[in-house]
Amino acid sequence: MYQGLELTPSALSLAANLGYSFDSGLRPFVTLGLSHVNVDGKTGGQSGSDSASGFRYGLGLEYAPQMIEGLAVRVAYEADAFKVDLDGARTDTFSVGSLYLGASYKF
Repeated sequence: MYQGLELTPSALSLAANLGYSFDSGLRPFVTLGLSHVNVDGKTGGQSGSDSASGFRYGLGLEYAPQMIEGLAVRVAYEADAFKVDLDGARTDTFSVGSLYLGASYKF
């Protein structure tokens, strides 16, 4: 779409994780919140930067097996949607997301 355009985003977000824990140890959840996104861009030898407020969203599933107290495994997709001023004349909406798998253990 934007040939030769290279964007490097970084974000700081504050989000709520809302879910329900079932007796089986499964906990589906959604994340909703706000983020502040900084974007550095390069194209054709020119560079620039922009910052914007964004919307943080995601959904996932956590499993905490009853036989191993304190252990939890989580898989989720989370993303930030934000608008970037590309060249002073047009603004485009981008979404930068991540899919992750993680484990935690509470002592």
